[in-house]
Amino acid sequence: MNTTKTNNLSFYNDQGIIAINAKQFDTGRKFIFNIIDNDEPFDLTDCKASLRILKADNTQFQGDICCIIDDRKIIIDTSIGNGNQILSAAGINTCELHLDDSNGTTLTTWNFLINVEKRVHDASHIVSTDSYDLLEKMILEEQNRVENMTKILKELKEKIPDTIITVNEDNGELEYISNTFDFEINDDGDLEYSIKQEE
Repeated sequence: MNTTKTNNLSFYNDQGIIAINAKQFDTGRKFIFNIIDNDEPFDLTDCKASLRILKADNTQFQGDICCIIDDRKIIIDTSIGNGNQILSAAGINTCELHLDDSNGTTLTTWNFLINVEKRVHDASHIVSTDSYDLLEKMILEEQNRVENMTKILKELKEKIPDTIITVNEDNGELEYISNTFDFEINDDGDLEYSIKQEE
């Protein structure tokens, strides 16, 4: 379930200041922007987009997961990534779309406004905060890395028996070799391990 609002947006003030109305805390809204340059659709090939907002309560928002590039338009989806923060602050929110291409060139659209109408109830269960999805992605990647290292350690310990029994070829007696499995995470965050054997 969602509703969409489509506007033209350029890098200069030739479209005027766009003002979009939306209801506070909605996550079923999509904002579609046709990116225009010199009255022509702008080529977004190999571009990444992020939405930046100075919210009405002076908190800030930056998100790229919620920005979807579809041909020559950018879709802002309030239900993806940290998109639930886009409409969290009632009042006039000043926004811009930031573009990066594969060569490292950056462009930023002219500002546009999202006028967020306050909900009729206090919505105290949701709080507007500064939100940067880059930090959230880094935390998630670190959590995944730790989980993967833990899994690797478990698999290594299962493959390495505590004691190996061999037969001495010279006298035919049994020999017992004890394995000690040591590991640490180095300064770069990589897993290092060693196996020591003692007879």
